[in-house]
This record gives sequence, structure tokens and C-alpha cells, in this order.
Amino acid sequence: MVRRSDSGLMPDAKSKPRHSKSSSSSSSPPISPSTSLSLSNSLSHTASSLATLASGTVTAEAKPDGRTRLSMLQLFVSVLFRLAVFIFLRWIPTGLASPTVPILYGAYVLLWLLQAWRSWSRYSTSPNGRSMNGVKHASFSARQLWRPLVLGISSPRDGRGARSALALAAHTLLFLFFVDAFYSPYLFPSHLEHHLHFARTGAIDSTSATLHFRYPFPFGHQDPLSDIKTTLDDTVPWLGGTQGDHEPIDTLGLTTPLRVVYRESVSLPSLVEYTKDYTGAMRRNAGIKAWQRGPLLSISPKTDWVDTVMLSSLLPSTRYEYRLIWAHNNSFAPFPEMSRSFITWPNGNDPFLSPAASKGVPVSKRAREEARSMLAPWREGDAAPWDDPEHFSFASSSCVKPDFPWVPTQFWAWSWTLRIIGIGSEQGGFALRNRIPGFDLFAKTNIDGLDRPRVRFMLQLGDLIYADVPRWGGPVLDAYRKLYRNLYDSESFRRVYERIPVIGIYDDHEVKNNWSGLQLLKTFSKRYDTERAEIVQDHVQIPSVVGHDAGDEAMPAQSATNIEEVDVHVLAEAPAFEPANKAWREYVGGANPKAAAEEENYYEFRYGSTAFFVWDTRKFRSPHELPDDASKTMLGSKQKQVFLDWIKSVNATSSFKFVVSSVPFNTLWGGALDWDGKEDSWNAYRTEREELLEVLQYVPNVIVISGDRHEFASVGLKTATYPKDDYPVTEFSTSPLSMFYLPIRTFSQDHGLGPTGVEKVYKYLPDGNVKWTEFEVDTRDPAAPKVIATVKIDGKEAWRVVVVGKGVLTRPTYAIGDIAKSFLELLNFTPRRWFT
Repeated sequence: MVRRSDSGLMPDAKSKPRHSKSSSSSSSPPISPSTSLSLSNSLSHTASSLATLASGTVTAEAKPDGRTRLSMLQLFVSVLFRLAVFIFLRWIPTGLASPTVPILYGAYVLLWLLQAWRSWSRYSTSPNGRSMNGVKHASFSARQLWRPLVLGISSPRDGRGARSALALAAHTLLFLFFVDAFYSPYLFPSHLEHHLHFARTGAIDSTSATLHFRYPFPFGHQDPLSDIKTTLDDTVPWLGGTQGDHEPIDTLGLTTPLRVVYRESVSLPSLVEYTKDYTGAMRRNAGIKAWQRGPLLSISPKTDWVDTVMLSSLLPSTRYEYRLIWAHNNSFAPFPEMSRSFITWPNGNDPFLSPAASKGVPVSKRAREEARSMLAPWREGDAAPWDDPEHFSFASSSCVKPDFPWVPTQFWAWSWTLRIIGIGSEQGGFALRNRIPGFDLFAKTNIDGLDRPRVRFMLQLGDLIYADVPRWGGPVLDAYRKLYRNLYDSESFRRVYERIPVIGIYDDHEVKNNWSGLQLLKTFSKRYDTERAEIVQDHVQIPSVVGHDAGDEAMPAQSATNIEEVDVHVLAEAPAFEPANKAWREYVGGANPKAAAEEENYYEFRYGSTAFFVWDTRKFRSPHELPDDASKTMLGSKQKQVFLDWIKSVNATSSFKFVVSSVPFNTLWGGALDWDGKEDSWNAYRTEREELLEVLQYVPNVIVISGDRHEFASVGLKTATYPKDDYPVTEFSTSPLSMFYLPIRTFSQDHGLGPTGVEKVYKYLPDGNVKWTEFEVDTRDPAAPKVIATVKIDGKEAWRVVVVGKGVLTRPTYAIGDIAKSFLELLNFTPRRWFT
């Protein structure tokens, strides 16, 4: 018997050694047969182990190799890589991820290859040609399989690289997720020139409507007549077309191939529009209006096949439907497949308002009963009645990025499979590409399933596209057009813009992050003659402080007593604005209300007794780096004067005045962790802001609507000169509609002018990827008009507040200058220039 010990083989105490005859002549101890057998077995076991190693198979579980420096480095890189991908896909799709994520992935692959090389160089041996039958391969537990997935470490003892390959595959899949999301605006066919068609309603008032179309290559991509197919049901004979009117004509050079036709819409779904009479001729049934000729569409590649037309001389509070026909034969065009509709806005002459109501007296019960019998259906509690100019609803928000937050079910490799089998393919489904959750939730809440949507229109306050997130295509027109085509092809956006007007203004990301109309090229010091009010430098006169370098007019030397050093700022227009503005006008601005000035983008409009003015806060903006003095501007002198003139005109003629700014008007965004809130908002333009607020605080019922900060805040505003304790101006800043939000709090009463008491926080709601505010305007009681503001976050109501205004229309109509000037004089304040 032999007994194994940790140090080797030891003879059993009961066994007795046998001595040979020659033991007296040998110094070696005697070896028993049992000991000889044990040594033989040990050698056989060692040979078997070496043979197993030579075959490249390890039957025993090796100790983890995670403590080596290489493994620790691999773990560190893996954590950084996965964190960067997660932040990009779910938190903020920053352009900084472009170099960061590929570099981290490349570093991980390199470390994985080094680990694999160490593994095979350590354990691989030359084969000895012997067959090792019966060798059992190692099996792995769930814990052993999850280790490379969770830690990202590829162990050198993992059974022929199975777990290492699993770790590499997981990281490669994450990298493909990143690539998919990074290039998603460019992977869809929607951005191709010939793909996208749309028809929508833009600005509306009581007697007109703006229609917005995109119809690329109307006569086909190659054969100009290949797509023209008319049938009996498609002809429009009362417009001059006839059956079989398909004679080939030269349409290659035709820039107005399509015409809009429209008519009053009557909801008679069971009524067939055309039937045959006893002679076999097609006759239109009574009760259905005839189509009327509208304007021709002027479409061409120069405008990316986009055009807007206006229908005028319409009736108030009336539903209309419209379609497109071919101009050469009056047959219906293939798109839109069915007629689209809109409802004109009401005015004071509607039957729902009595003559007394138009003068500020509430509508009588009898008048409402008469109106109800004339036009139906109508409900007293409607949030968005289509027939009352003094009671309506609209919504506002900003910041839209398709496919964010990104979900793995949208991955191109399997999303199409999910849609084919019906998983996530419903409206707003998780397997759809080019999905915008904000528009899906908005449509579900306010539009879907309703004959009349709950809101009359949406104000989109900018960042409708992200031209520079995550990558900027440069100041190239087609790069901007691609993003708009991608946006308008989104089924999520279609659910909204095909049912209600969407109007708005641009902010920075339609061009480039934090851009201003004027950019600072350089700043240098010059010598300024305070007596002659001109700049001198080494006997050289500068003709202009801004925008020029040294002039060439020599002048005599000046005395040292009147010379001061001043900074000269050289400015230039933003080079990307021109192509970005052209694309924005094609896809957004052209459908807005008429601009307040020629060739500009700011505008004003009215709904009943409510007035709106939409600022352009980018085109005329001075660089934020400039000193905050009277010359620094966000609106520009022309726009500011137009706005002040508008304020004068609506002061006594409008119950509520909505002033729309793409960036916050308050100064409470900022702090150490907010690197651009103080520079990109009105906080960096306080001089001009104070000038405007000095006027607005004396105008009754002013509400500022803004966006941009990816948070919601409601703030009361006034200046230090305001003599009362209340806050006469209220701001609602809402965003994003469908984009990221940050868990870092950058808004506080302690920021900006908050500590001075001139701004007061009413509500702050920072969280949520989807936010919009609905405004229900109710001015039916002119003595106590009100606005009910409801904040929706992720489709659910988060806050509601009622803003009760002052009676305006019941008072005598005075000029705003007379009211505010006398009030300021009563308080011994110096009148401002625009009151004189």
C-alpha cells in the first residue's frame, strides 16, 4: 500500500521492506515492489497530463486571469466604451462621440487580440501525433458565460476562445448600434430626392389658407409620361377635362405641372359623389360642392420640388378639402391619394357671436342655441372649438431628433423582420425607423381618432432638425435638405402636420450650434479720440469700428489728453446661414404667416382677439462675446422697431399678446455646469432685454413662449423700475418635444437676476424626453380673460396653471404711448423715446 501526501509518496507504516542479498554492498535504500508500482503510476499520470497539454485541451478550470495589468486595462476600456455608447444612444447624441466611441472600440479590439495572443502562445504546443480519445472538453456555467459580457475581459483560459469571442461579439454589436444611430438620418430612402411626397396646411386665418406641397419628378424619374394614368373615376370634367384626355405633350420643361383644386367639405360618407344618369352620363350628386380651381404649383429641382400656395376668399369657420390635379388634362394626381382638409379660423362675424359679443358683451343663451342649430356639432366644453374666435387651444415646444432615444429594436439588422411579423409595427411602434416619440404622443393625445383635433395649431420654436448633431454636413444646401426630407418622411411627424398647421421659427441647430448672424472674427485695440469721436492709430483713421480694419485716410497727430484705448471687433455674417435659411424657408418658413418685413423670417398673426409676434433671435444677433452695451443686439434695430410698433397696435385691441422667442427670455439658466445657458439666451443680452421689458411690463396680458433648454420653467418677469409687487409678464419655456434632457440641474432662482427679485420661479420641471405645453385661450369674458396652460411630460399632465388677465377690450381705446407715458410721468420717470 502507498499513501499519497502533498510532498510525494510515503510508504505505509505497516509494510516491511525487503532487503536483497547485495544490500551490504549498496548504500541505496531498498525499494519495495509497492513503491515501484506507485512511481510507475505517477509517471503514467504525468505523461497523460503532458499529452493532454500537447493536444491543446485543458480539462481543469484555470484560475481567472483578471488581475493582470492587461486584463485591468481591458476592463477599464470596456467600461468607458459601453458608457460612451449608452450616453450617445440614450442620454445625449453629442458629436463628441464620433471620435470617442470608434477610438475606444479600436482600443478594446487591440487589447482583445493581445489577450488572445497571450492565451495561444502560453498553451499551444506542437502536436505529438497521438490520438487522445475520451478527453472531455470543459463546460461553462451561466456565471462563466456572463463574466465576459459584464466585465468585458477575455480570459486566456476560456476553452478555445469561446468566452473571448463572446466578449468581442458583444462589444462589436454595441459598436454597430452606435454606427446605426450615428448615420440614421442618411440610411433611410426618405432623404433621396425622388422619394418624399407631402401635402399639408400651413398658416390659416378666417379667409385664407397656405398649402405646402412637395411633389418630386411629377412625370416620372425617366419617362416624363410614364406615371400619368387617369381613369374614369379620376377625371374632373367640370374643370374642362374629358375622358381619355391623355394626349402626349411636352412636359420636360414644364415647371407648373400641378394645380390645386378645393371645395367646401360636407361630411356625407354614405353619399356617392358621382352616379350615372339615364343617358349614362356622369352627374354629381346634389349636396356636394364643385371643385374650384386654385393656384398652380411651381416646382423644380431649384426648390427641391417644394412650393407653397395660398387659397384666398374663403369662408370663416368652414371645412375645406383639397387635392392636386394635372394642369394639362385636369385629372387627379396620384398624390395625395385622398383629399386633405382644413378648417378656416373664425372671426367676429361668425353666427356664434352676436353683435353685442363683438363689442365685449357675453353671447346670449339664445344666440348660442341659434348657432348650435345652424352648424353642428358644437359643444360648450370644447377645448378647441372651431367656431369661436374667443376660445381656442394651441401647443408649443421645440427640439426634435428622430430615433432618439434609440432602442435596440430599431437596429437595421432585425427591425425589418420584427415589422414583417407584426411586432412593434403599429403607429409609434418600437420597431419603426425614423420614429419621433414626441410627435407620436402628441398625436395620440390631441389628434388621433378625433374629427376635430383638440388644438388648432402647433408653434414649433426651433431645432426642428439637428444639422450638427451628431455630425455636421457643412454649409451645404443639400445637407440641410436631406435632414428636412428625413424629418417630413417620418410617420410620426405626418400624424401631426397632415392634421393641424405646424408653424414656427428656427433656432441654432437648423444652422449650427449656438450660431449668431454676426460672428466675431477678431478683436484688437485702437486709439480713440474722445473729442473728435473717431478712432486713430498711428495717424490713420478707421472709417468704422465694426466690420473693418484700418482705413487709409491720414490725419494729424492728436494730443495725448483726449486719446483712449478701445477694442475694435471685426464681424462677419455666418457663412452657413444662407444655405440653411433657404432649406428652412422651403420646408418651414414658406408655410408660415406672412413675414412682418420683406425677405425676413419674423412674423405676426392673430386668432380672434389674441395676437402673436414671433421673433427671429438668430439672424441679427451680435456675438455673445461682445460687451453687453446698447450696441449689442439679438433682434437687430429693424426687427425691434417693427415689434415695438406691433405692441402699440395690439395694446388695446388684443386681450392676450403672445411673444414667441426661440430662446428663454429669463436669466435663470446658468450655473457652473451650464456652459452655454448664460451665453446663448437673453441672459447675455441684458441691455436690450431690459429695454424691451421696460415696455412689455406696462402692456396688459403679455405672455412669452420660449424653448431651447430641454427643460420646462415658468417665470414671472419685470424690471427693477416696476413700481408694483406683481410680475406683469409671464414666460413659459418648454422643450424638448423629442430629444434628450440632462439630470444636471442648471436652472435656479439664485442664477442671473433672480437674487434681485425681478424674476420669480413659478414652476420648474426638468425631467422628461417629451414635453409640450398646451394653451387654452378663453377671452369670452372680456373683463376677465384667461389662459389655461397645461404642461405635458411624456404624454401625461405634469402641471396646470390659470393665467387670469386684465380686461382690455372693455376699456376705451387709447394709444399705448398715452397710457404708459402718463403713468411714468405720474411716477416721475423719464419717458422713453418710443413713447414720444
